Amino acid sequence: MIETRNIRYSVRSREILRDVTFTAQAGQVLAVIGQNGAGKSTLLKILSGEVTPTSGSVLLHAKPLEHITLAERAACRCVLPQHSTLNFAFSVREVIEMGITAAHSGKKEHRTSEIILQAAQAVGVTHLLTNTYTMLSGGERQRVHLARVWAQYLCCRQDISPVLLLDEPVSSLDLAFQHTVLQLARDAARHGATVVVVLHDLHLTSRYSDHVVMMKNGVVFQHGITREVLTTANISKCYDISPSLIEHIQIPQFRQFAL
Repeated sequence: MIETRNIRYSVRSREILRDVTFTAQAGQVLAVIGQNGAGKSTLLKILSGEVTPTSGSVLLHAKPLEHITLAERAACRCVLPQHSTLNFAFSVREVIEMGITAAHSGKKEHRTSEIILQAAQAVGVTHLLTNTYTMLSGGERQRVHLARVWAQYLCCRQDISPVLLLDEPVSSLDLAFQHTVLQLARDAARHGATVVVVLHDLHLTSRYSDHVVMMKNGVVFQHGITREVLTTANISKCYDISPSLIEHIQIPQFRQFAL
């Protein structure tokens, strides 16, 4: 479980986030959606501990994040940032192995190859394991980083529910792999993980999330069960779009709740 309490974040007197409060529960996928610039990625950075909020608090498994060491976080919390920068000529296998190292899992050495292969198979990069990371396409790099995060997830402590924080994990992927990645998120939640994912696609949000945090101008515009949040009225007001255009978005899960 991960929880925010009255999060505020400002940069040079510009308020990016204001009074953000919600809880992501174990066993569920929570999607964070909203317009560009709504504060979604900043919120995820605060959840991960990369950015410290101006005020308010983040609780990871009911414990303030600032009281949890980096090693302890890595043992139960896996993060995929929106942009992953890596300019050294590591092999794909070595990049995925970084996830195992980050988790400080204590796994026996002979299991490392097994975990790498399992993570690579999960996102379809087994054929790239010996390739040099810097020679890959943008979409391939994204999938490799997803495999790294999945390897870390596989090594997380068994006595604490893992937390996955994914910032636009499908942004560079083709249609088939978008569904593959989000199905992995659903599978992790089904096995007890807490998953928070930033998404732009409302179709994918409707299909794969249990709860939604809808952001607008740095505040939580709506928060709740996906089918109750994704209404025509909410989408129209949040995205400043005509309701008549929303009617053409084919998402059966929320069309029946249109207002």
